[in-house]
Amino acid sequence: MVESHVVQFGGDIGEKQNSVDFERSFLRAMRAAGVEKKDFISEFELYLTHGSPADNWYTAAAAAAATWDAFIPAFRLKFPAPKVQARTAMEYERILTELRLDEGKLLERHPETNNYMWKWFADELYRYAKLANIKNGCSSIIAVRDALPSALQVKVSDEQANWKDFTDAIKAVKKQEIEEGVERQRMLDKTKEEVASAHKRLWERVPPVPETPSKALGRSFAGMGFKNTFRGGGYRGYGSGSRGGRGGGQGSGQRNNAPLEPDQQAILVRNASLLPHHPNTSEGLQAYRSQLAAWALKWG
Repeated sequence: MVESHVVQFGGDIGEKQNSVDFERSFLRAMRAAGVEKKDFISEFELYLTHGSPADNWYTAAAAAAATWDAFIPAFRLKFPAPKVQARTAMEYERILTELRLDEGKLLERHPETNNYMWKWFADELYRYAKLANIKNGCSSIIAVRDALPSALQVKVSDEQANWKDFTDAIKAVKKQEIEEGVERQRMLDKTKEEVASAHKRLWERVPPVPETPSKALGRSFAGMGFKNTFRGGGYRGYGSGSRGGRGGGQGSGQRNNAPLEPDQQAILVRNASLLPHHPNTSEGLQAYRSQLAAWALKWG
């Protein structure tokens, strides 16, 4: 059936309906209705938006034009066709490289051509290759081939002399090969999901890495309110130079003399006895290092 619906035209700036499309749809409607050409001018008014620039223009224009052939040029002059910027060959090639075909739709049929989607897609690729003026060469074939669904990739080589050969190779893939490729990809995706799920469950079962004895002890001290209040930072041990200590150093450390609560004292005693104590001698230091090495070997 011939299209007879016509969207009203107003001629306002920014109107979606442009004058060219309006004129064409008007002519199709007249032909579909069997209206004679001599009556086109009177019918024209019925498709103009009331009170619009086109409607206001119509009255004087219709009176001045004796025939349709005199009327329509005046309409085109008053409401010229919009300027359309034509796409360049490079733009068409960019569009070509961005075309995609979903793997799940390979075996569907195109609603208009009833052709299988992978064959229709090959025709689309070749159409854009012609618009991009690259049909006789191999420009962008590798990029497009790499973006094909895996079921097509394994059957189509990117070593093609031109776009005709490349798209013909796509259309030459058999339906059974497509079905096998789709099923193969489905199983691969399923396996990846199962592996990822198993990997996640495995990590959820791994116990947390235990802290080193010194870090656990330091955490307990911090929880009891101990702070390093020695100016200059660092460890202040026996003979390290803090005021009042042996060694006569220049440090001016200030000790936190706040009394400990009974529960803090209990935690301190418990954590201080976690590991054997060693004397502050070379033998004791070596024993402490061996103790740390054994912990690292056991816990990593």
